[in-house]
Amino acid sequence: MNKFTDVQRELVSQPRWVIDGNYNSTLQVRLEACDTVVLMDVSTVAALYGIFSRQIRHGAGHKGNGVHNRIHWGVIKYVATYRRKMRPRVMAKIEEFGAGADVVLLANRRQTRRWLRKVAVEQS
Repeated sequence: MNKFTDVQRELVSQPRWVIDGNYNSTLQVRLEACDTVVLMDVSTVAALYGIFSRQIRHGAGHKGNGVHNRIHWGVIKYVATYRRKMRPRVMAKIEEFGAGADVVLLANRRQTRRWLRKVAVEQS
């Protein structure tokens, strides 16, 4: 067990939580504890556009908020090959460890906005 895994276990032991990010090494921890999985299942083109447009909007580097906005070959390669390489692994883990969880696949910003509005109405 490592410190990051311990932090994940502590977070998911809370009554309510939202965790953003893939973090495949600890995905099982979150899947076993969650009731809903939301996967931004965008196309490769949309994902690549997203990283470059974020770089243009926010600039590169660390802004002091815990977010490191750096584009390098490793990031580009990861994003460009995600649907082919990583997505099947993530989907397999969701199926194996997320039994009973609602799985929401959002393919674009319109679907995301619609889903967020629906959740907001259901929570009010």
